[in-house]
Amino acid sequence: VQRNQHRISVREYSGAAPTIILMHGFPDNLHLSDRLVPHLSPPRRVVVFDFLGWGASDKPAGYPYTANNQVGDLDAVITQLRLQQVTLVAHDASGPPAIDWALSQPERVAGLHFFNPVHKMHLVEVVRAPGTGDAAVATLVELVRRLGKVPVVVADSPGFLVNRILFPYLDEAVR
Repeated sequence: VQRNQHRISVREYSGAAPTIILMHGFPDNLHLSDRLVPHLSPPRRVVVFDFLGWGASDKPAGYPYTANNQVGDLDAVITQLRLQQVTLVAHDASGPPAIDWALSQPERVAGLHFFNPVHKMHLVEVVRAPGTGDAAVATLVELVRRLGKVPVVVADSPGFLVNRILFPYLDEAVR
């Protein structure tokens, strides 16, 4: 993938959309995900890449390796690979660029809230933020069902739904 005059190293693994993008932290590179990819693809398309300055990507002298530029790296990968729906998986220092990219694309962002213990609790809240598009919500609802869990779509608010209902009951119980 080209980013201006620089080259970003990318690996793609075939599968169905939505594409899972695995983002490395620092001082790692795309090989951080080598053991995880076989568990995801197939059935999902997976993309891993090295941010500029890391791994097999170009390492331009004097280049400002900032979170803003990393957002640009991520956006270049998504745009040039023509990815419509993506699931970002960030690791440590790639969290800020993932969050910043998501904030700039609110219609493409939704969240999942799993309950503990995850392996026993069947309910999963699919969180719709104010700008979240229907396609993002539908993708997560489908994913939750494939996991054998029960999705409930909720608004992005403190406590989502279950905890907003649960905590008044707990409060009453301790009085």
